Amino acid sequence: MTVDKTTISSLETTANSLIKSKRYLEAIAVLQSLVRLDPNNWGTYYAMGICLANLKRYPESINAYDRALTLNPNYAAIWNLRGVSYFELKSYKQAANDFSQAIKIDPTLVIAQKNLQNAQKKLKKPKSIISSILVFFLFLIAAIFVLGALNHPSDQSTAPLSSITPLSTPLPTLNSGGSIVGIVTPTPTQTSIGITDPNVQIASKISQAIDWQNSIVKNFATAQVQHISQGYYNIYQVCDIWKPIHDEWTYVQDPPDFNYWTSASNSISNGLKGNCADYAVVNAAVMESIGGSTRIITACAPGGSPCHAYAEAYISNNYDDLQAITDSIAPKYNAPQIYYHSYIGSDGKTEYWLNLDWQANYPGGPFFEDDGSYEIFYPDGTHDAITNSASTIITQTESLHAKEVLSALSGASASTPSPTQTPDLALLALKNSINK
Repeated sequence: MTVDKTTISSLETTANSLIKSKRYLEAIAVLQSLVRLDPNNWGTYYAMGICLANLKRYPESINAYDRALTLNPNYAAIWNLRGVSYFELKSYKQAANDFSQAIKIDPTLVIAQKNLQNAQKKLKKPKSIISSILVFFLFLIAAIFVLGALNHPSDQSTAPLSSITPLSTPLPTLNSGGSIVGIVTPTPTQTSIGITDPNVQIASKISQAIDWQNSIVKNFATAQVQHISQGYYNIYQVCDIWKPIHDEWTYVQDPPDFNYWTSASNSISNGLKGNCADYAVVNAAVMESIGGSTRIITACAPGGSPCHAYAEAYISNNYDDLQAITDSIAPKYNAPQIYYHSYIGSDGKTEYWLNLDWQANYPGGPFFEDDGSYEIFYPDGTHDAITNSASTIITQTESLHAKEVLSALSGASASTPSPTQTPDLALLALKNSINK
């Protein structure tokens, strides 16, 4: 295969620009194109790791750094940043090993030296502090018991012990360039013992199940995309992939009260079998594997039963883009309208999300009827809750703008867009400026 150096150079420039703008999801899509063109470029995996780490997708960032180190094991910055990802995952021993290797390669890398000190403190200091506190309290309890027995044998009351201020631990943070910008000491916070959010565990399970970087998932998704839908991630690729999953899925119910989320790769390997949660995970993972942004919704019907899970694909934060994509889906499925959820993102912009539920019968079909609320789970492990929910519909239009965008989507122009062009967000449907 002949590598087009001009195309690669253009894509690298685009990726660097997106990273500097902190548009990491878009940058990842461009970097994935670079990997396909030149799979032996360690710098591409290095940049991928930086993007994933800034999105707090630390296990995936480690995988990317692993690939970079396989190709270039003598670049200290990669070891340092992989150490940061391990640190964020509380794998302090592995983090310390990576920081040490970075220093071994480049003894002048001061930030790696500071990070190593941080990791070593995490490995040693907490143990000695806990031991000291335990000894102190044992001594204090013994003293109170002895003094109470000697001076107040009949008094069974004790004075309340003073609270201990939690210790803050310095943590390394990443900037858009991927280097550690300093040591940040977080404000100590009090945590109520025994009170936990059950959705935190569910979010973690779902995040692990959406294994979009698994080769089984990626290969399956790529195989479904038709020649006419080639190019950057677009709505036609979503439809291409959605159809065989929907048509070939075999529903297999889990046992009652069995809270398990099967990975997308396992469900695909099992021949597209599983329950609604497994179906949602597969849809989310395959769309992510080709550059899309997805989330999973869990909801219950009025009265609390039955409950259901389904995936959604991010469309845009621009209503015109939503309308254009509607105009491509509606005639394809002879659908009178398209259903979507709108959501106010952290940047204050309205995000539009397309329904990918099995019950919908087509992408953007009718939503599951919930009780007015639902939970949202993202592939990076974050989650949110929505109350007073309502699905929205949009109908096909014949506006000139929609026709122009649809023309670009369908390849109606005389020439195929060059891979060097920056993809239009209306077509990419990437989660722009969303830090979930």
